[in-house]
Order: sequence, then C-alpha cells, then structure tokens
Amino acid sequence: MKDTLVFGASLKPDRYSNMAIERLVGKEIATQAYGLQVGVIHGVQIKANLTDRIVTKLLAENDIEAVVACTLVMLATDQY
Repeated sequence: MKDTLVFGASLKPDRYSNMAIERLVGKEIATQAYGLQVGVIHGVQIKANLTDRIVTKLLAENDIEAVVACTLVMLATDQY
C-alpha cells in the first residue's frame, strides 16, 4: 500500500483532513500529516515544522509519484 502525506491536517474532527486521516488509518495506509498545530489524531502525529516547501521537486528527484487529488474522493471511489 502507498504511503500518504496529508497537508493541512487539522485536529478538529469536522475538518475533511481529519476525516481523510481517519479513513486512511482505517484502511491501514501509512500516513504522515502536516498542519498548523502539532498534535495526534487517529494515532497519526501532526507535524507543524515543514522546513522544505519544495516538496514536489524533492519527490520527483526521488522517483516518488505525487498525486494532487482529494483523498476522501479517491478512497470512496476505490481509486486509491
């Protein structure tokens, strides 16, 4: 299964990022999260210090596919 990086992770349970993390964890998908506040949701540590914001370039340099899409939609439609 693919690892997933969630940007904009929120500690608030009504936020889509929080719901996405819950569903990813429920499907046993390795998940990392970055947000404005540090904390833990659904067993995933939210990190707030993203020192290098040229993520797409770094992913490409390391042959890691970047998919910009809605995680909730992909999970709901079995496109994940």
